[in-house]
Amino acid sequence: MINKFKQYFTNKFNQWLTVRVPVAKQFELTNRNIFIFPTRFGFAYLAVLVLLFLLGTNYQNNVIILLCYLMGSFFITAKLTAFFNLKGLIIKAEPYAQGFKGQDIPVAISLEARSAKHGIVLGFDKQSTTQLKHIGNDAKTTPANRQAQVTIYYQANKRGVLSPGRVKVFSEHAFGLFRVWSWLDFGHELVVYPHPMAIASKHLLEMPNQAQDGEQLVSDRDGDEFKELTAYKPGESMARVAWKQLARGQGKLTKHYHQLSGQRRELSLDMLPPVSIEQKLSYLCYLVLQYSQASYAFGLSLAHQKISADHGEQHKQQCLRALAEFGG
Repeated sequence: MINKFKQYFTNKFNQWLTVRVPVAKQFELTNRNIFIFPTRFGFAYLAVLVLLFLLGTNYQNNVIILLCYLMGSFFITAKLTAFFNLKGLIIKAEPYAQGFKGQDIPVAISLEARSAKHGIVLGFDKQSTTQLKHIGNDAKTTPANRQAQVTIYYQANKRGVLSPGRVKVFSEHAFGLFRVWSWLDFGHELVVYPHPMAIASKHLLEMPNQAQDGEQLVSDRDGDEFKELTAYKPGESMARVAWKQLARGQGKLTKHYHQLSGQRRELSLDMLPPVSIEQKLSYLCYLVLQYSQASYAFGLSLAHQKISADHGEQHKQQCLRALAEFGG
């Protein structure tokens, strides 16, 4: 019964919050999206205040009553200080991030403050938090000290395209009597790839490597077979410099390779040992990373999706996203 009531209240609050603080790429904290409530220490302080007031009025002790007035004034001052510590803070975030299953996915958050802010904590719900001790400067509010970059993390326990929910921004400055917070929805989309699991080539059942009709077409893309040495051009990778020729005094040359298109690697679920689907996806993730690092051209064939052979960063990201979304 208690759990049902709690779930009902949570759903209603989330519906209200969606209307009150809708999705956006940038937020400025104002009266509309800031919430404030006493902490446990604040409630304890308030309880002591009430007890002292009852004691002072019962015994008609003006000193105790005066102390209660001072404590009450301090309580209200602390509330206003806590509220204005968060008000006016501008928060931005990129809506996309990616990482691997079982890892903490970093999400970058940008903050800007026109006045000094202290003790700001950020994080996803039920995840680790990141604290920013100070931002801004009362004496000299230049653009340089107004801004700060913070990274928060999301523990990805499953692959796929996930929505981590709202980012909680809160602070207990000053004196710890009040907690001021806000729930901000940046519409984050986290692409969680399978956890890469190493597999040796000898464990692959079959790797298609023949071109249609037995063709062996030569491609000018970078590949496995050495093609020629050419004069070094600024901007080329130092890993391709022919160091032996350079040591012999033949000048600075770079190695160029070609690749037989019929020998391009084709990755698929069928080429893997008979294990679970998740483990197969982990093997494919590992192979995609290895082949991309080695600049091999490769294709990826899944149940209802086929990615043509290619290479490069964009091709790698396309293959990894296909693995993340497989079966989803």
